[in-house]
Amino acid sequence: MKFNRLITFGDSSTYGHGLPDCFIPPYNAGDYPSELGWVNILADKLNIDKIINLARPGASNRFILHRIINFNDFKKDDLVIIQFAHLTRDFYFKSDSKIEFVGSWNLDPDLDLDVNWKYFLGREELEYTFRSYEYILSCINFMKLKESTFHCMSVEPIDNFTKFIDNTNVEDTIVGLGSYKFTSALIKNTFEDIKKYFTLKDCHQETNHFLNINKDYALDGTHWGEKTHNFCAEKIQYYLEKND
Repeated sequence: MKFNRLITFGDSSTYGHGLPDCFIPPYNAGDYPSELGWVNILADKLNIDKIINLARPGASNRFILHRIINFNDFKKDDLVIIQFAHLTRDFYFKSDSKIEFVGSWNLDPDLDLDVNWKYFLGREELEYTFRSYEYILSCINFMKLKESTFHCMSVEPIDNFTKFIDNTNVEDTIVGLGSYKFTSALIKNTFEDIKKYFTLKDCHQETNHFLNINKDYALDGTHWGEKTHNFCAEKIQYYLEKND
């Protein structure tokens, strides 16, 4: 099928943080997504002319859901790729309606955190993880209602969620939409259905492996360099063709 647009959602890996056209020294991303990252490379390989890159550095899975719902302009001839983020991230709206991302980069115990940060960082990792599953599930169910072709990959292996199914070592505390037992049952009854949409398999982990072997870092010294982005685009193309 010939696609007219490539639409992507994700975090800094999809945004292209640290590439030469997306870098503000010493560590910050540029104001716009890179045109040197895997998104543009893939579009070129697939002969797709129009690119809409809606990734954001530091994005959480809840933010990705927020982006998908707010965009909601999906067409039949769109190719949509969703790169889900780290499970323990979040975001909130500040009083001026600007977005503040919550993640490991601000876990400094000496920081004088405002009330929002104290609230978000005070929650348990298990709650973040379960909420992430609910956001991923919501993203996929939303996209299933659209005519677009969509594929998913994740920073963390999607199979990690199976360790929470009927885990007797986890106390039945309140997490996500309800108790642990409820969320465990939710995962158990929906996991196989959502897993089939992760057609890009472990592409993100394979790309990180390439990065670690080749030490191909971006200008900020942390994110993927140009060769690594090219590797990611080639892996995505491979999986797309395999699933065609």
